[in-house]
Amino acid sequence: MAQNLAQSFVATPISMKLDEDNYLQWKDQAESKIEGNDMLNHLTDEDIPHSSLPDGSANSEFKKWKRQDALLKSWLLASMSKPFTTRMVGCVTYQVWKRLEDYFSSQIKAKVMQLKNKLSMIQIGASVTDYVLSINSTIDALASVGESMKERDHVNAMLHGLTEDYAPIITSVLARSQSIIVGELEALLLAHESMLTRFRKSESLVQANVAQHSQFSQNQNQF
Repeated sequence: MAQNLAQSFVATPISMKLDEDNYLQWKDQAESKIEGNDMLNHLTDEDIPHSSLPDGSANSEFKKWKRQDALLKSWLLASMSKPFTTRMVGCVTYQVWKRLEDYFSSQIKAKVMQLKNKLSMIQIGASVTDYVLSINSTIDALASVGESMKERDHVNAMLHGLTEDYAPIITSVLARSQSIIVGELEALLLAHESMLTRFRKSESLVQANVAQHSQFSQNQNQF
C-alpha cells in the first residue's frame, strides 16, 4: 500500500505550489487528493496508533501509519515554496497542516477586512464600466479568500458608490417590490450613463450657442 501511495502522489502532484496568495486554492486541491487516498486521518492527531502493543511489542499499525505519514508529508512539502518548507522541519503531517491553518487564518482575516474596506470606498467616476469592473474584481478577490458575497450585498455595494447623478436609479431600485439582480442593475446604470452623456452634450451645445451669440452682440454694439 505504501508503494502504491507513493506512486500515486508522485504521479499527480498539486498543480500549484503554496505561496502567500493561494492557500485556499492549494488547500482545496490537497484535501481532495488526500481524501481520494483515504488519508484524511493524517491531518489530525486523533487516530494515531500507539507505537507499541499492551505486551510491549512493536505495533505494526503504527509502523504502517508512520510510513504513510512520511510519504504524505514529503508530498505536501514538495508542493510548497521554500519559505514554508523551512518552517516544517521536525513536523509530522498533522503538525504541518495545523501550522499552515494557524498562519493563514490571521492572514485571511486581515485580507477580508482590507477588501471589504476597499469595496466600501469605491465610487463611480467617469465610466460605469470601470466602476462595475472595480466592484466585481474586489468581490472576486473576496471570493478567492473564502468570503463569497450574496447577490443582494453585491447590489448594495453597487448602489453605495453612486453619486447624485444616479439618484433616479437608486430610487427606482429601492421602490421595487422584487429584488433586482446584478446584471439588471448594470444594464440600468449603463442606460442612465448614456442618457446623461446625451444631456451633457446638448447642454454644452446650448452653452456654446449662447456664448457665440453674446460675443456677436458685443461686436455689433461696438459698431
